[in-house]
Amino acid sequence: MKQLILLLFLTLNLNAQERVSIAAYIDPTLMIKGDTHNNPAGTLNYIIQLKMQGNEQKYGYLVIFPEFEYADLSKSYIRYSANIGYTFYTPIKHLEALLSGGWGILSREGTTWHSGSLEGVISLKINKFKINLMSQLVDRRDIKEIRFSGFVGIELYLN
Repeated sequence: MKQLILLLFLTLNLNAQERVSIAAYIDPTLMIKGDTHNNPAGTLNYIIQLKMQGNEQKYGYLVIFPEFEYADLSKSYIRYSANIGYTFYTPIKHLEALLSGGWGILSREGTTWHSGSLEGVISLKINKFKINLMSQLVDRRDIKEIRFSGFVGIELYLN
């Protein structure tokens, strides 16, 4: 996993890095009403991403990012992944759409699995930050299903 993240960092440097940002997300549905796996309302599930943006092009820009997810489930849930995607400009000013995919490691109570994910993010740019809505599909091998989650978050530019 460390080698994959290092490779992503090196790849971005070869493509003349444009911007770096940090994004934080929370799952409001799990927080407000819980889920069907006996996790009650108030259960915390958050994601942190360090996004590295390539040079802007006509239709958008490449983005790579390591990601960390933690959920305070009945059995602790941790996921690390390396992701790559493309952010598209939209006809609506200050609105962007990111499509990305990733591969990583999911851990629950000391057992680990490989895990793939797909994400779609709609972002509203406001000066040095963005307000984001994210849809995520994750291969949850710990519960033997592909799971959909929705997140809200904020992204801050570091440069």
